[in-house]
Amino acid sequence: MSQPEKRDSRRVLLPGNPQARFRAAGQVFDRIPLANLSHGGCLTMVPFQEAGALCLDMPITELVLFHPGLTANPITARVAWTMAHAEGDQVAVGLQFQEMASDTRIALVAVVDSAILESVRR
Repeated sequence: MSQPEKRDSRRVLLPGNPQARFRAAGQVFDRIPLANLSHGGCLTMVPFQEAGALCLDMPITELVLFHPGLTANPITARVAWTMAHAEGDQVAVGLQFQEMASDTRIALVAVVDSAILESVRR
């Protein structure tokens, strides 16, 4: 039996090489690949060697998402979940957005909604 969906917004894949930078547990995580993005959070792929510093509900500060159309204003978030894969050298880390500037929110919604519309057109 599958688990019920807990997300409150649709995740989208972004073209190109979207990345994130953030601070947690006194450590800076830079050039972290973004696997997907939504209005409420994102999935990052953190190198296995660095992911041990991240745990459930840990505060994330200075989160900046790098992709055309997004602002460089920092977002605060929390670690919503982590999942290491048996194969590979990255750990999936889900981040739930907590606070962001209104222009950052507007840009985020525009980018996500545009990606959703593009996927419907295909």
